Parts: sequence; structure tokens; C-alpha cells
Amino acid sequence: MAPLSGKTAYDNQRNLHLRLYKPRSTPAAALPILYFCHGGGCPTTTLAASALQVMVVAPDYRLALEHRLPIVVEDVLSSLKWLQQQALLADGGGDEWLRKGIDFGRVFVVGDSSGGNLAHRGGRTDCGGLYGVSVV
Repeated sequence: MAPLSGKTAYDNQRNLHLRLYKPRSTPAAALPILYFCHGGGCPTTTLAASALQVMVVAPDYRLALEHRLPIVVEDVLSSLKWLQQQALLADGGGDEWLRKGIDFGRVFVVGDSSGGNLAHRGGRTDCGGLYGVSVV
């Protein structure tokens, strides 16, 4: 069964969004977050949300060749900071997709191809600096 999907802005100034996917069925326990950095030129949709019982968060970011490094790394870090803000607002506000049933203590930062490098850099850079979010 296809997961529920949505989209929310994390950087309105640059028109950057996060794609959000979660299982259709309501799990008994809070969902961990699979933060997925895509590789290459375009993001792919994923069925991991249903298969793994996770909330998938997939950021858009500015791509090369139009944007040189470290722009894309800064975009990834910006989206991780947005996720941190959502964790701090989870009980009384924040994005409707992240208000209930999300375990911010289990955030898995992964990526494929060049997205793997971004996941490594983003996760390592902010590993100790995301209060309210535990990057695993």
C-alpha cells in the first residue's frame, strides 16, 4: 500500500521543501524518522515509510552545476535545523505531519549516491548540536 505523502517548506526564501511520507496504518509506537538525502538530479519517491514503519523526510536542495559547493551542504544543514525546530515544537505546534506519533529520539540520516556524502556531512556536522533530535 502506498504511504501517505505531503510537502512542507523549510526555506521559503529559497523555495526549498521537504517531502514527507508516513505509513497509512497507524503504528502502536511512535515512528522513527528516516531522513533521506537523494543522489543525482532528482528525488525519488519511496515506499520505505510503509515497509519500514518510519516517517521518511526527504529534503529538496539546490543542485550542481547551477549551485556550487558548499551550497547543497548548507541546504541539508538548514533542513536538519528545521527538523530540530519541529522537535522542540512537537507538543504544541510545528508542522501537522510531525506533531504526534514521531520519535525525534531516533533520526536516521541516510542517502544514496551523492546523497550518501550529504547524509554523512549533515549528520556528522550537527550530531551533537541538534538539541531535541538524536541523530543515529
